[in-house]
Amino acid sequence: MKNKNCPWCQGKIGLIDLLLLDEHAPKKCKNCGKFLKTSFVNSIVSIVIPVIMFGTAIVLFDLGLVISASLLLLIPILRIVLAEPLKYSLSSNGNACFQCKRTNIAFSYPNSNICDQCLLSEKQSSSQTFLR
Repeated sequence: MKNKNCPWCQGKIGLIDLLLLDEHAPKKCKNCGKFLKTSFVNSIVSIVIPVIMFGTAIVLFDLGLVISASLLLLIPILRIVLAEPLKYSLSSNGNACFQCKRTNIAFSYPNSNICDQCLLSEKQSSSQTFLR
């Protein structure tokens, strides 16, 4: 297995971090703090190959269910081996707040259109008008 390094800072990435890399939930690099993800293809391939091997072992080779099920243990191993850390930029994801029009901001919910700072300011202004 070749060394897996952060594409931003070239720092080494641990095995657990490689296992947890995902296309839809980027993780921060422990060295530089920038976001990393893996490609969608690598995520799917690491699951599809063991499932096909599981089915093949049962149907074609008539192996027992326990032995065939042990092939599913390849999923985390393949996720680590096939994980290729990629750069993830918050500005490239296209999410911008509808109110303040800023990018590189945090959203409380994945489908939210208003950033956390705008929501907080709305809650504070509504609570102040309620108190009057």
